[in-house]
Amino acid sequence: MIDTESTVRSALVTFFPMLIAVLSLVTSIFDGYLRDDPKRERYTELSRAMEKIVADAPRTPAAQREKPFEPADRLFAEMNDDCVRSAKASP
Repeated sequence: MIDTESTVRSALVTFFPMLIAVLSLVTSIFDGYLRDDPKRERYTELSRAMEKIVADAPRTPAAQREKPFEPADRLFAEMNDDCVRSAKASP
């Protein structure tokens, strides 16, 4: 029982941030598809990067699970900054 609980907790701690990232990505993608082609291409790039991270997660050692997010995090931050600028510029 304790091993099962430990496994479930470990899985939740590992995959919950990924779930939040995916939900945020889905929202961003929806917003991205309402924009011009270069921005849509960046959202598609981010979406594919996240799909790969999620697909590779079960085979990624626990100590290395943050590393695959680094490029996606940078791209997401750039796109988020762009969204903030767009929101501030709109009436």
